[in-house]
Amino acid sequence: FMPSLNAIRKCSQEISKGVKAIPIKEDVSPEIKDVLISFNNMAKAIDSQKKELIELNQNLEIQVKAKIEELRSKDQLLIQQSKLASMGEMIGAIAHQWRQPLNILAIRKDILVDDYYSNELDNSKIEAFDKKTDETIQYMSKTIDDFRDFFLASKNKILFNIVDNII
Repeated sequence: FMPSLNAIRKCSQEISKGVKAIPIKEDVSPEIKDVLISFNNMAKAIDSQKKELIELNQNLEIQVKAKIEELRSKDQLLIQQSKLASMGEMIGAIAHQWRQPLNILAIRKDILVDDYYSNELDNSKIEAFDKKTDETIQYMSKTIDDFRDFFLASKNKILFNIVDNII
């Protein structure tokens, strides 16, 4: 009777340590035979569940990696869409900033042509037209530079205290 109980105790200790259960095969009394059969069945079930758990963990790792890749891909797509949206906003802002200067250039051109057909065109009017047109073109060029500099990502990292910048 005692050798069978000692074998069960030893096997249960091995199982609790995570070691694969080895079925106990001993000649035992009929009173303990049912207990031994149940114990062996339980040990087999534990081994089987342990294998399933290992497989599930491996499958879970694969699924997690796949989901991470999917999320990274979606993040890249969102970043790209954000860049395109920013570019669209910038182009819209430039177009808005250029409407008035372009209108001024068109009006100045019309005045110059009218002065020409009215024989009122002289050197001072040509020089004034040239100077004002250059100023307007410079303003439009500066607008492009301002927008380009605003949307250009700085490559230099700058350390700052976030609390100072919030307050």
